[in-house]
Amino acid sequence: MEADCYAYVKKCHKCQVYANLIHVPPSQLHSLTSPWPFSVTKWIEAASYASLTSASVARFIKANIICRYGGYQRRVERAFNKKVRVRDLKKGDLVLKSFRAPVYDPRGKFKPKWSGPYIVDEVLPEKAVRLLDENGEKLTEPTNLDQLKKYYA
Repeated sequence: MEADCYAYVKKCHKCQVYANLIHVPPSQLHSLTSPWPFSVTKWIEAASYASLTSASVARFIKANIICRYGGYQRRVERAFNKKVRVRDLKKGDLVLKSFRAPVYDPRGKFKPKWSGPYIVDEVLPEKAVRLLDENGEKLTEPTNLDQLKKYYA
């Protein structure tokens, strides 16, 4: 019985249109490396040495500047990628598009959160898709994957 309820809710049009927005990223984070070998911050990096040699300066730069900020980037990327839920869409799939623009609606918080269904016409490599409406007309702008969710008919 629970499986039947789940299947019904999954395919119910109103349940899908009024469902909560998805705040989970659709693809992994690909951090860009800086063209400089270190990051400049407002904090001063200092250490005291009895005698200063080029080897100790090189070790200081590597340990306190390069490794610290490179490790931070990897940590942020790893934390972001934990939350990713991949949305693989193919040409011909039915999708709903979120209402993100602040459009006035007299229904207030009871307005639908998703519009559609739309048909995926083309999947672009930049994690965007081109959509067709119900009449087969192309939408003018491509849509990011984070604004779409699959529609079950």
